[in-house]
Amino acid sequence: MRRLLHGTLAKFQGCIPVERPRDLAKLGKGQIIEIKDNIMKGKNTQFTQEINKGTQIILKIIQEQIRVQEVINDIELKLTYEGVLESFENINESFKICPEIDQSRLFGYVWKALSRKQCIGIFPEGVSHDSTDLFPLKAGVCIMALGSMQKYRNKVYIVPCGLNYFKGHRFRSKVTIEYGQVFEVPYELVELYQTNKREAISTLIMEIESRMRQVVYTAKNTSEIQAILLAKRLYVQSYEQKDKSHLLSKQFMNGYRNIKSHPEFLQLMAQCKNYNQIMDSFSLTDEETVKDFKKGYFLGILGILYSVFRIMISLLFSFPGIISNAPIGYFLRYKAEQARAKEAQGWPSPCLDVVASYKLSFGLILVPVWFWIYYIFLYFILKNYVFSEEDQQYLVYLIVGLFVFIYPFYSYSIFFNLIKINYFNILIFNFSCTQIF
Repeated sequence: MRRLLHGTLAKFQGCIPVERPRDLAKLGKGQIIEIKDNIMKGKNTQFTQEINKGTQIILKIIQEQIRVQEVINDIELKLTYEGVLESFENINESFKICPEIDQSRLFGYVWKALSRKQCIGIFPEGVSHDSTDLFPLKAGVCIMALGSMQKYRNKVYIVPCGLNYFKGHRFRSKVTIEYGQVFEVPYELVELYQTNKREAISTLIMEIESRMRQVVYTAKNTSEIQAILLAKRLYVQSYEQKDKSHLLSKQFMNGYRNIKSHPEFLQLMAQCKNYNQIMDSFSLTDEETVKDFKKGYFLGILGILYSVFRIMISLLFSFPGIISNAPIGYFLRYKAEQARAKEAQGWPSPCLDVVASYKLSFGLILVPVWFWIYYIFLYFILKNYVFSEEDQQYLVYLIVGLFVFIYPFYSYSIFFNLIKINYFNILIFNFSCTQIF
């Protein structure tokens, strides 16, 4: 919200600004050299001047949230943590200090919006990630619901929504959205919230997490999720049974949690993973192979020729988009990969969510700028080398006309480029299968 363009667009859409302590973290002085028995030791640090009790500290080698229980001196801190932190020696790593943020205004805006029967969309985990399981839910969603009911005596309903991304760091990647049953926050929790906030919040969080797991695909890794969804597609033979397929996704995920250690299930998962690896090697989905596969040598050759024809047509339409889009595309990919590599240090996951966020936030600015650079260049060429001085009064109208005509063509050419790549992969697949049969 502090960025000019992004903040303006968000405010125009009626968004409520949320600032996290992690977003405003600043680099602390000195380095952390050791963590042992929940005692953190530093070198050249100034803990007594920079840190207070309850301050949150960020270290790349520790994923969990750590807070300061006591400032012992300038080089020693006692940390608050459930259990005992893993010991680290000879770290010599910089650290970040998260400031305390007063969120009372935020909750006030949310409570007022809920009292007007408006809908609030919130990510209860409080952080973006690319993990295949839910992170621990934050208390903010409970404070919003219970606080609004306590202050305005209104009813609050919660709808669990599951966003399940597949290669979400790429444009036009697949995402499925699952909606759970609407449930009303009971007034008994509001009464408990007035006397024991911790227990009321804990009870509501457990209920929300239970309902979230019904709409979010969770497993050990992405390959497990893809194998489970493949098994579901094999079970549903007809792709026209969309309603049944929608319900089966939840049932298969629930079944996975109950029988994931069964020998027959493990054998099925191994076969599904092997099949998915074959499809990944061709960059195809099983639906595409069923649709375009031709069994037999003669039909296989016809399928190859048809794929070549479609590739040439797609290439014809996508060529302008490839030329004009390639520089900004490669630049965004390069910078996003740099940001991902920096963020991924010390984390077990590849942090692909950083790639998606970077591409969207910076592409929103760079793509229009890059597009107008083309038109300024075109204006210069037409003015100095094409139009005479008498005809330059029509130049502005020509530029506007070209903008209106070319921009949709430019946008759709990106789509045709994706089609070209897809048909090229199908061509390779048909050629390989023709050799087999």
